Amino acid sequence: MPTDWSVKVPSSVKGTGVIAPTGKAVKVPCRDVFRVRDGKIASFNCYPSGTVLFGQLGVLTNLEAVLDQ
Repeated sequence: MPTDWSVKVPSSVKGTGVIAPTGKAVKVPCRDVFRVRDGKIASFNCYPSGTVLFGQLGVLTNLEAVLDQ
């Protein structure tokens, strides 16, 4: 049996902080990846969906304002 393997878990990240100018909360789907070595977690990474996050922040509807900064 291999000693190195990984587990990929779908999850989501919720935010309740203030997002100017709306103040709305965000919920972003992500994928958690656990890498296991010799029966122990060797690493953990969370990969959120950038397009969903930017869409909820309003960045995708106003790219010119973001790129001009």
